Amino acid sequence: MFKRLRDILILLVLAYFALYFINSEATTVINEQVLDLFKTKTESSETEKQVNQLSDSELDESQIYTSLDQAMQAPGNVKKLDLSNQNLKEIPAEVFKFSKLQSLNLSNNQISQLPDQIQVLESLQELDISNNQLNTVSSKIDDLSFLKKLNLSNNQLVDIPEVLSNLRVLEELNLANNQKLNFKKVLNDLGYSRNLKKLTLQNQTPEVQKEINALKKLLPTISVD
Repeated sequence: MFKRLRDILILLVLAYFALYFINSEATTVINEQVLDLFKTKTESSETEKQVNQLSDSELDESQIYTSLDQAMQAPGNVKKLDLSNQNLKEIPAEVFKFSKLQSLNLSNNQISQLPDQIQVLESLQELDISNNQLNTVSSKIDDLSFLKKLNLSNNQLVDIPEVLSNLRVLEELNLANNQKLNFKKVLNDLGYSRNLKKLTLQNQTPEVQKEINALKKLLPTISVD
């Protein structure tokens, strides 16, 4: 009797291990298939976005909308939006409805924050928010994977998010006249911005100049003003 019970127990254990390994392999196959499908869809989405991106010359020639009322009449057509010199205290919610927006000028206002919603403008190539009261830049800015030009000059910035270095196509960055900004830290972070070609700081101290020299060793083609 005991021998029979032992044999049954052995069979149960073997069945358990067989079932475990079969399920494990099946789960692995399923996971791989899901990952492949996700990767294919992601790559397809990125390709579609790239196709919709305007060249520099095309963007220069695009219609400039200077009124939200005008832009809201055809939000899908808005590629360039200029809301400079409009005494804005914050970025209007309507701006985040322009999913195809590629150039946004918010300069010369009273804006104090670049909020998380900026991430929805994922086609943006140019962002000018200079001459404001900006003290915060959301880390969600790193979702702007097509951003080439970023002007944050003449604000009240104390720090900028480290993820700024994740902007893989960023070519021009203007941080001039942010008196409270820790340029030493910023320059250390920017060492990972491999495509950065032009950096504007102005009025560098000797200590900052040392960091600039170190940055130029990492990015030999960069121009620093």
